[in-house]
Amino acid sequence: MQRSNRTREYLSRVIGPPGCGKTTYLSRQVRVAHEAGHEVMVCSLTRAAAAEIAGRDLPLDAHRIGTLHSHAYRALAGNFTGVADTPKFIAEWNAEYPDMALTGGLREIDEDDAAPYEGDGPGDVAYNQMGCLRARMVPADTWLPVVRRFSNVWNQWKKDNDLIDFTDMLEIALDSIPIAPGNPDAIFLDEAQDMGALEMALLNQWGRKAGRLVVVGDPQQCLYQWRGSDPAVFFEGEILPNNQRVLAQSYRVSKAVHRAAMHWITKMPGYDPIEYRPTEAEGLVSGLDASINAFSGALPVIEKALSEDKSVMILASCAYMLNGVLKTLRDEGLPFHNEYRRKNGAWNPLARRGSGVTSSDRLAAFLRMGEEGFWTRQDLHDWLSGAKCSEILPTKQSYKKFEPALMNLNEGEIPYGLVEALIGVDAVEHGMASNVDWYIDTLQSSRRSAAVFPCNIAKHLGYMALKQRPQITVGTIHSTKGSEADVVVLAPDLSSKGMDSWENEKASIYRLFYVGLTRAKDSVYILNAANAAMRAPGMVARVK
Repeated sequence: MQRSNRTREYLSRVIGPPGCGKTTYLSRQVRVAHEAGHEVMVCSLTRAAAAEIAGRDLPLDAHRIGTLHSHAYRALAGNFTGVADTPKFIAEWNAEYPDMALTGGLREIDEDDAAPYEGDGPGDVAYNQMGCLRARMVPADTWLPVVRRFSNVWNQWKKDNDLIDFTDMLEIALDSIPIAPGNPDAIFLDEAQDMGALEMALLNQWGRKAGRLVVVGDPQQCLYQWRGSDPAVFFEGEILPNNQRVLAQSYRVSKAVHRAAMHWITKMPGYDPIEYRPTEAEGLVSGLDASINAFSGALPVIEKALSEDKSVMILASCAYMLNGVLKTLRDEGLPFHNEYRRKNGAWNPLARRGSGVTSSDRLAAFLRMGEEGFWTRQDLHDWLSGAKCSEILPTKQSYKKFEPALMNLNEGEIPYGLVEALIGVDAVEHGMASNVDWYIDTLQSSRRSAAVFPCNIAKHLGYMALKQRPQITVGTIHSTKGSEADVVVLAPDLSSKGMDSWENEKASIYRLFYVGLTRAKDSVYILNAANAAMRAPGMVARVK
């Protein structure tokens, strides 16, 4: 590919509203460029977006796909001792500067709340503001004195210890690395609306040298303005008319959801119209007589959707708001997860951690007798390894003493008579009856708490629900960006910081709930606000 030095020709822009196939389009273009013999680099701001691209089975080496920070880090080739805003060095900073101590550093860009957690350390506010200002390339001499003081001490400490921070990676690359790592001749950027001025400046620099930069995104879905993202930079750079494309047809959003979303987002200050069409499905937008703190009123809608084999997404603006929702789902035995935030245990209580046996595994192993009429050696191992065996087995043995006899059995179905001889008639009868209450009573005390939720699921939905992928996703709007569900249950609540954003920067809240509304393929149900004074103004079911 002949590289061009003409600014107008190197840049292409693709705008895709919700559900219009942005990542699919990008993946297809990446594949075409690679098959044509080009050296390709793909990047995003967040790890979640990078993982989504990597999961499209692109024919690229792993190092060719990643966050912009990871590409910059690779370009710097380790010319420093370490990264300052990581736990190891933050601990050293706190010991040396307790009056500027930080809660943690290394804040996740995939932040799960409408406003970031600022921490309790005396230096957290200045640290966060410094990062935001640097991302926006705001001159340091215009910063507040408290932020400048923190920055001066922070920079000297980094210099003394041969450290860089995450923003340094981009600043140094912009200053001294004109060519992207691997010398690509085509660079593709996903979720471009989440970039700040610094990120986009670096990408434009690398793009000019590469000869082609394709930016893909939707300015109305920018959710990270708190860390310096600016949807305006998406449109920076002179561009040829034929180099901009709009993916206008949604393959997700129904007519009713589209009407609601557009009615909402068009009220945003500075809204710039763009072509966007819904699917042919009519869909539904409605209110629910329930809230995040009194969620039981939403259960009939959710259970009806599950009975129709539909996926459900329950969304709020902040993670703490979901506590009441999680409790209700646990109590009712409705399985849920969040595959986009696997490390969040509260959102993924049924997930496997490591290679051990989960509470769901143990219960499913016990229930196999009632469902399928037999146990295997593995079933008995999984179930009995968490039970009080001396109270179950006719020999009154502990599991440790019983295990050798169990391991001597052949794999597969154990003959009925042998099962009775091994664990006794009483245990077999309870197994045949799928007696969940008896099962939980047999567990070791340390296992019971974790078993309550799987047991509730088994009682409510049966054995197979323990073995299937949950149809319910619970999370923040941020955590599910880029995903979809048939039915979305949306909380209109804002935190106090969210209300501050409404007063000072309404656009960020409009974008947030626009993203929440447009996760739905078919229907959206809007909850009551737990506190009417903390409702996002105008976010009610009648937005349609």
